[in-house]
Amino acid sequence: MSSLADYFNTQIKSRGFNQVESPALQDTVYSKTEGVGLFARNLCDGIQDQTYLISPGPLAFRDNFGALPATFLHNNVITPNKVYPPADIFHGRSNKIGQDWNQATLVALQDNTDGLLPGFSTARTNNTWNYGVLYPHDSNSVDYRAYAIYNPGSKKTNPPDGFKAPSYYYTKGNGWQLDQLLHSTGKNSPWQNGAGSVDAGLGLGNPQAISDLLKGTAIDVTEEIASQITTVGAWGAGFHANNTWQNVNQFNKKSQAWSLGSQDVLAAVEGANDTSLWTNQYPLTKYLGETNYNYRDKYSKLRWDQFYAPILNYINNNSSKTKISDTIHNQGMIDTVIPWVSNPTDLINIQNMLYLSTDLLFDQSKIHVTDDWYWGWNEIPTRSTDWNQSTKYKSLAFIVPHTVGNSTITSVDQLDTLNNTPEWTKSLVTQLNGYMHLLDADGNSFLPNKTNIVFALTIQDGNGHYYLDFVTPKPFSITLTNSAGKEFNVTIAGETLTYTGISFENHKNTLNTLFNVIETSKGHELGSAIFEFDATHQGGSLASMKYVDPSLKSADASFDNIAGLYRILDKEGSVLDIYDANRNGSVNDSIDPSHAGYYVTALSQWVNTTGIRSGANTTYDSLTGTSSQEINYFEFGQLYAPLLVVNGGKLYNDVGSLSGIAFDTIRANPLNKRAINSEDIVTYFSFKEANPDKMEHVRTMSNGAIGWEDMDRGTGSIKASDDDFNDSIQHFEFI
Repeated sequence: MSSLADYFNTQIKSRGFNQVESPALQDTVYSKTEGVGLFARNLCDGIQDQTYLISPGPLAFRDNFGALPATFLHNNVITPNKVYPPADIFHGRSNKIGQDWNQATLVALQDNTDGLLPGFSTARTNNTWNYGVLYPHDSNSVDYRAYAIYNPGSKKTNPPDGFKAPSYYYTKGNGWQLDQLLHSTGKNSPWQNGAGSVDAGLGLGNPQAISDLLKGTAIDVTEEIASQITTVGAWGAGFHANNTWQNVNQFNKKSQAWSLGSQDVLAAVEGANDTSLWTNQYPLTKYLGETNYNYRDKYSKLRWDQFYAPILNYINNNSSKTKISDTIHNQGMIDTVIPWVSNPTDLINIQNMLYLSTDLLFDQSKIHVTDDWYWGWNEIPTRSTDWNQSTKYKSLAFIVPHTVGNSTITSVDQLDTLNNTPEWTKSLVTQLNGYMHLLDADGNSFLPNKTNIVFALTIQDGNGHYYLDFVTPKPFSITLTNSAGKEFNVTIAGETLTYTGISFENHKNTLNTLFNVIETSKGHELGSAIFEFDATHQGGSLASMKYVDPSLKSADASFDNIAGLYRILDKEGSVLDIYDANRNGSVNDSIDPSHAGYYVTALSQWVNTTGIRSGANTTYDSLTGTSSQEINYFEFGQLYAPLLVVNGGKLYNDVGSLSGIAFDTIRANPLNKRAINSEDIVTYFSFKEANPDKMEHVRTMSNGAIGWEDMDRGTGSIKASDDDFNDSIQHFEFI
């Protein structure tokens, strides 16, 4: 059993090379030999913790957001200050411990990268993965961005009819109009908060790449014409407007404007060329602010080393100014124009090159941007539902800056000294109280008893680059205050935050296999299978799952199969409608197994590391299977259903997670047509309505395992199924 600190260090592991030495090395950033990374989020960032009602209500302001910003952590990122701090970011640091930038930042950590962005981890082995909207700098992605609007009859590959920003609608020639957009609900909505809005019908990820993925499937949208007012875009993708909803309506009563100053966004993008900041290459993202990749492939000696130039060009309205000299907005000027990229390799490389271009970007005689003050974090829009309960994240973490006061913090001993310094612990208490008072929709605190908590040091290496090192400090105690104003003691020890003076029952990990018997064949009970895991992670040790080896080895198949799990929402097998297969403008509802879009939608939500391979002369492959590694991605109270990709092994390139074949499976069989021939690639689910032959393919076993039948069981097959239901076995245990 590994400690959380060890586990997180493995997740963010780099090969320890100086990747900025050459383009060839930069191209190998985020590779198969490195960790998959972590997603971090400061839950008290002014969005998720804002519970005040806005007119006309009655929902709280935070309930407006369908997306929340997160940060990708990986030790290939060489910047200092890797997460959004609790400081006033527009002011340089002082040397006062516990103030300004001299304090640790409390974040929630998620290790399930593929759960937040489908297939994200597969980018380590697939250089064509381009499904993200990833900003290599702070970007105000969910509260300032404007998304594209198309009127009825418009084609989504044409220029948009306008843009929707917080509280305003923009059209070329007419400028900004207050609350002019009518959603499909037929009424003005107070929840039109730009590209983070819950009510806009925006989805997650790169719209162009997703459109290409869905091409030829049952939910192909390639040539779709808007039948009503519709949006094209994604959560967080778009151009930066000047004001948030609060500035327009609640606080300053400001009018809306582009952050490009006098420039018209449509005109700027329509006039884009090879040297522009944004791409003009892809029809569905041309008006959504995607990066011009010429600065990676054409205009650089190193990857992206000249990218600072178009940033300055647009910040200064194409003027002769060469550096940012605005002492008020300073590094925030980059926010206003920064475009997004679609893959983690470009994300990391731009993030690094912007940091290395600090002296080229800023007039240091006026602003003096130091490492200790540098805004070094990236920003990635994620679903707000991925952060709305404490059970969604693996652990809390305090990210410690490289310099605190006048000292660099490079060891656990130095951290232990800080943790007993009143000025330092006062900041820890303030942030922990914020999480304590933050409640989810069920009224539960985001700081429950027995919360996992670790620390990470920011270390500078011999090249002058910065990396994170997760550590476990010595135990120490602090005093928190509950929502009623009552003080109580907590102890942070062994990577766990524990309320003292209060006893709690020990939690027992449980696994339930829910099987609904539909029919019997050759003595086998067939039907739908659902796995329900209740795994806690207490005491700094990971309560993990693995496949049961003897069961795996009992599989007997001639096809090269890969099985796995995907998340479902109910016992009927419904999945989150991430591609708006219902065509109702919402990606927050669900579709059931009978829906034509279920195959693509469910397969896209395959849980990373749950893949297991069997058949084709290797009934159990311990090298590429997951029996030898821990499965840590299951959430308390969530349901998971099994799937089987018959002949999926043909798509696997022997590196990375087996779940990485999900998108290749969709491309190989876009409509999941029946496998009339034995060599065909086809996907089966435990819900027969989703299967191409409309037959049952799963049997229950007495030990809680399930067995798969990998042959077509419908009429008309060239070869009749043997109905042995042992072609792949899925059986789990706690370790």
